[in-house]
Amino acid sequence: LLISHEDIDHRGGAQYIHDHIAVTQVMSSDPTVLENVTIDSCVAGNKWQWDNVEFEILSPPAVYPENDNNRSCVLKVSNGYHSLLITGDIQKRAETDLLEKYPQTLQADVITVPHHGSKTSSSIAFIEAVSPKIGLITAGYRSRFGHPKPEIEKRYQSRGVALMNTVDNG
Repeated sequence: LLISHEDIDHRGGAQYIHDHIAVTQVMSSDPTVLENVTIDSCVAGNKWQWDNVEFEILSPPAVYPENDNNRSCVLKVSNGYHSLLITGDIQKRAETDLLEKYPQTLQADVITVPHHGSKTSSSIAFIEAVSPKIGLITAGYRSRFGHPKPEIEKRYQSRGVALMNTVDNG
């Protein structure tokens, strides 16, 4: 079970999942994200393979002084044919760090749009480096934050990225 970071919209339900499903390992950037559970650190460079699928943590580094959003676990999942980049709530600072460290590794067919389509994320350089075909926006119905922001949706769409929003598509 990978929990990107401590925000309730990312960890909500995780305690229930842990308590009711056989979970053998929990990984997060926050060691206190669940009660009475050993949490392994989500740290850039961790890799594993399962059933011919490769998983690689790209962020955060072991020490990251930024806010909780930029400490989100960023996971790339690949199977040799397709790839998915799961970004959590990273913002432009973390995107810039990823661009510097992994300029060739970021490309993915599908991306979870960083920070629910907030204007604090999805820099043009980051979108172009990932070059996704599909962008998944995980937003709440009638989000009080107004996610996703229309200018962010346009930023993806102008680059040919098909967007799907959990509000509309589940």
